[in-house]
Amino acid sequence: MESYGYLPPDKVLALCTGSQGEPRAALSRIARDEHPEVTLAKGDRVIFSSRAIPGNEKAVGEVINGLVMQGIEVITDRTHLVHVSGHPRRDELREMIGWVRPQLLIPVHGEALHLFEHAKLARAAGVPKVLICRNGDLVKLGPGEPGIIEELPSGRLYKDGSILEDSKSRAVVERRRLAFAGCAFIAIAVTEKGELADDPEVDLVGIPEKNTAG
Repeated sequence: MESYGYLPPDKVLALCTGSQGEPRAALSRIARDEHPEVTLAKGDRVIFSSRAIPGNEKAVGEVINGLVMQGIEVITDRTHLVHVSGHPRRDELREMIGWVRPQLLIPVHGEALHLFEHAKLARAAGVPKVLICRNGDLVKLGPGEPGIIEELPSGRLYKDGSILEDSKSRAVVERRRLAFAGCAFIAIAVTEKGELADDPEVDLVGIPEKNTAG
């Protein structure tokens, strides 16, 4: 990076992280003009060789818009054949197995269908032992016969300050409900005789104050 500013613009190709809109990645910081070493200018070109992972569209769009507003040309797979997958094809996996010749293959990354197809390919390629496991499975690799020997706690953890909660904790469940429905607080002041001292006060959190008729 320290040499970037001293090279002719037409002689520089920068490979940057941040194709999924990660806020602290290089490309995102360049789009916000906050990168300490790398800046782009009008006439420069940015090529997204990736595709936005579902759920990241908004973040990726913000990066693209930030670049365009700086006068930078942005090329994506919407208009050009520039997409490069980071996932190997079946023939590439088969070739890798032929190079490595593993005695044990454990498919990873993907849903059940992906793992099953990967295992099927490995068996067809002559791998002696193929083991499919799920999140939380404790796998014994050796000595002796490999296999799943125990199931350990697994799943998402939610951090609130210095406190960690699992997805089934009361706080997480209640916050998930509040995200969809909101809540209403009603305060009632009564006298020593149990009579209303004033009109009840209603405080709505996350609930529209207008009704359907309004």
